[in-house]
Amino acid sequence: GGGGANSLNSPEVPEIAPNFDDEKQENITYERRTFEQYLIDYSIPTTLAEIGQTTITGSGTLASPYQINSTQDFVFLANTKLLRYKYVEVNCDIIYNDESFDENGNPHGGDGVYYEWKNNIAAGSMTMDGNHHYFCGFFFKDREMTDSFALFKETVTEIKNLKMKNFYFDTAGQASGLCATANRLDNIIFESGYVVSQHLGSGIVLILTKQAINCENYATIRTEDYTSASGIAARLYNQGTIENCKNFGNIFGISNSGGICGGSHGGSIINCANFGDVVVENYHAGGILGNTQANTFTTIQDCNNYGNIVSLVNSVSGGMCGMNNASLTILNCNNYGKCPNQMLGYNQLNTKDVMVVTIQNCGAYAKETTGLIGNIHLSTQLDPLLVVNIEGCHIKGRVDDSKILYLFMRPEYNIAEINLKNNVVDVESNLYNMALTTESYDNKHLTVNIENLVVNAKIKNALTETQKQKMIVPFGSKEEAMSINIKNAIFNFDVDGEKTGIYYGDDFDGYCINWKTGKMTLGRASGKDFFQQKVTEDLLVQRGYEKRVR
Repeated sequence: GGGGANSLNSPEVPEIAPNFDDEKQENITYERRTFEQYLIDYSIPTTLAEIGQTTITGSGTLASPYQINSTQDFVFLANTKLLRYKYVEVNCDIIYNDESFDENGNPHGGDGVYYEWKNNIAAGSMTMDGNHHYFCGFFFKDREMTDSFALFKETVTEIKNLKMKNFYFDTAGQASGLCATANRLDNIIFESGYVVSQHLGSGIVLILTKQAINCENYATIRTEDYTSASGIAARLYNQGTIENCKNFGNIFGISNSGGICGGSHGGSIINCANFGDVVVENYHAGGILGNTQANTFTTIQDCNNYGNIVSLVNSVSGGMCGMNNASLTILNCNNYGKCPNQMLGYNQLNTKDVMVVTIQNCGAYAKETTGLIGNIHLSTQLDPLLVVNIEGCHIKGRVDDSKILYLFMRPEYNIAEINLKNNVVDVESNLYNMALTTESYDNKHLTVNIENLVVNAKIKNALTETQKQKMIVPFGSKEEAMSINIKNAIFNFDVDGEKTGIYYGDDFDGYCINWKTGKMTLGRASGKDFFQQKVTEDLLVQRGYEKRVR
């Protein structure tokens, strides 16, 4: 996870998806057989009267869980619907197929015969301990099926210590690798495979109601309709949590897709990391979360995004979250991946209450980006207001095209207040149309409060004094509807090698360098003086900053 802007060192980037298998294409003619044929081929009992032919022990209770000692044991329990309300322990790898499957569902690497898995396993209220064994080679493809599909259906109580590989699920409904709905998941690793669905799709679970911890997804997830794709959970409910989880797989959706979670209906995502690319054809991709739902509260904390975040038809995506419909807190997070907006792509105001977005102690390090927060959209006539707090963040980026570089956000509609405190910006640009925020498109009164801001800007083209002064004022014609309150804001400019500075405020107490004379001064400085703050770690700590070194 990430230490946020209060960390002196950025977290090490682990190796991207290890090669768990290196299976090669064989010159084999493959034969696809049904689940029923599998029962016949392996002489698996199909009735309770034949249970003596299995090696299952235990009674399925907490005191005496079912002991699964072979793939045949598991298939028998799945077929006879005996997993409901049961406790289960897995004591071996469950290898349904030796084959692995490519992105189109074509098998390779096996013995020429592969079996299609049947419908979801009825496993309501089941508790299973996989004991770190594999479930391997589960294949299901039905483009006519519109129901939800996963290895386990209904709501499982808990699954833990389980590894999955060589899965291929492809349906016209919703799909995930392990289960449709789960209360709790612990230490689930989806090492390889593909999940393809027309609607909602996820690597491990569609609906998470309580907690997922220590889970990892390496599979490719793809959805084909106007719904989300995600690595760990498609939906988070009931103020649940996703913690210590990682996604390495590439995520492809139409909208509202995230590396860790597709959509939050309230809850927390803590100490998670995304390394895969998240690509949507329309709108709203997030490195950690696709979108939040109205009238909820979501927290993203101690998370890192390293993947590229791409919206193919628009720029409303973010390193942490794609689209926000509610109050949202992003705390101690870092974005390193290329994305349009480093933290949050899009805010949709659709509640009568005041929405509060807080971004605190975060690091924004995308090499090419346009700001922390993207568009603000008003979708109802409820006249909601948005308050944005950005504090203790370090923004480092570069823009090489003709876009307006808005360092913090683009306030379009119904922004009540923007509070910027203790932020440091290091930015490179080939143009001068840069601002802290862009204009607000309506006539709502906007208050911008700025305290302890340092902006170090390296600009390739000429820069007039008027252009420098305007950088702290939003672009546009609605400036009369704004109040800008500034307490200690320093702009240091390196324009084609010529260094100058602008200081705003009335109580500056830091070290300054007058670039015209080269003389260092201490104490209050006039707003017309040109200087650069001598930024030392001790000074930053003294002033309330937390220095970070990438």
